[in-house]
Amino acid sequence: MTDNIINNILIVEDDKDYQMVIHRFLSGMGYSNERAASYEEAKSMLAQQSFDLIISDIKLGPGKSGLDLMTEVRQGSGGPDFIIMTGYTEDYSYVDIIKAGAADFIPKPVQLEELEAKLQRLEREKQTLSALEATRKALIMGTNINTCLVELSRSLLSQKTFEEISSCCLEHAKYLTDSPIGFAGYIDHHTGYLYCPTFSGDVFANCLVQDKESVFKEFTGLWGWMLKTKGSVLTNSPADDPRSSGTPEGPVAIHRFLSAPALAGQELLGQIALANSDRDYTQVDVSVVETVAGIYAQAIQRKWLEEELKEEIARRTEAEAGLRKAHAELQILLDDRNARIIKAGELLKKSVERFKNITDEE
Repeated sequence: MTDNIINNILIVEDDKDYQMVIHRFLSGMGYSNERAASYEEAKSMLAQQSFDLIISDIKLGPGKSGLDLMTEVRQGSGGPDFIIMTGYTEDYSYVDIIKAGAADFIPKPVQLEELEAKLQRLEREKQTLSALEATRKALIMGTNINTCLVELSRSLLSQKTFEEISSCCLEHAKYLTDSPIGFAGYIDHHTGYLYCPTFSGDVFANCLVQDKESVFKEFTGLWGWMLKTKGSVLTNSPADDPRSSGTPEGPVAIHRFLSAPALAGQELLGQIALANSDRDYTQVDVSVVETVAGIYAQAIQRKWLEEELKEEIARRTEAEAGLRKAHAELQILLDDRNARIIKAGELLKKSVERFKNITDEE
């Protein structure tokens, strides 16, 4: 019955013969089931373990009934489903029992074929509800993903700083994967080191790496393995993962880990790493984070282009300053030469005038 949603059943019945018949029947169908002979015993067992379905007699001793147990255990609409059994059909109608919150009702003496039919119907209903819930969650996830991608795309076209975009990418990745902690980092294209601008905004980021600095020259552990291989990492048991060099010590233990590379073609630009979702990470989470990491890669490329532009502007500014300095020095030289030429011309003019005066006197 591993494909069924109903797996563990509690039988609450004070008649040992009835209890054993139902137990053997359910076991034969592949259902795991436990037995309780009284209201108190059932309450004790329910406090220690969970059940998907409770099949209970309506009479459970003086002053207690299966309906009382159902009301107390379910607390409204929550808790396991109930199938109520009773031989007192004149006192309890089907309508009354269903209105009280039971999933179904079966009269005694119980016909096992009827019980099997009711279990199959309840199983189908649960599977239908499960499929509808999965569809609802998928629609919500799709809407959330599209909303996040639109916001991230807008941030690339905005005047936000790279640090702000990094934080935005990380927050969306955390939100979409239900991850309380994580970091986003980029590779410096000059040194090859990993820089993590989001560390200042995430006080738990140092739980994911073994150093509290925001610059990493060596890549270790799962996050380092991802950078070395350029492949996404998903593990719901980091301590047992052979790719991990051990989970780092910190205020928060790492019990789930997910990371995706920020790539431009085959060039590694950075990564987004997440941890400790309250549920197991799935391949859907990997796809989501890879998509966000793709947008983060565009932000890193923009950062690199901006840095290259600044460097080019700085080089041109320096070159222009050098040209201006050379021009100024050349102008000084020209001015000095012109001054000497003027002075020489004046001296020559005076010499000519003296020579003319001497000639006139003769």
